[in-house]
Amino acid sequence: RTSLGLGTIATQDAGAVNITGGTISGGTISPTSLITRIILTTVGGLIDPNDSGSIYPIDTGGGDITLALPAPALGIQFVFFRLTSGNTITIDAASVGGVLINGAATYTVSATQYNAVTVFCDGANYYAIG
Repeated sequence: RTSLGLGTIATQDAGAVNITGGTISGGTISPTSLITRIILTTVGGLIDPNDSGSIYPIDTGGGDITLALPAPALGIQFVFFRLTSGNTITIDAASVGGVLINGAATYTVSATQYNAVTVFCDGANYYAIG
């Protein structure tokens, strides 16, 4: 047993973990928090909120791509991964009226090939990491 000051964790084997004390704030940990799909993207459009947890490999070989985020909901998250360099990938939060991403209406993914950005929502606005 190890005391972490936040509770106690004891492990018996890889299939059994007991946690006592402490709290988890802000939501529920569940399998839906994991990667749900990989959605190859070559054109812009509206991101489906039901695809939260998905990775979007994006090929900009055909030109600029704008992806509109869905209405905000706590815990929504997406990973956007650039497959090709050149052309612009814009993530649009403002398409749902007054919503921001990192304090702005849109976010531009770096033009560097293989760059990735994770976008998540706090229930009111979106944030981009990467």
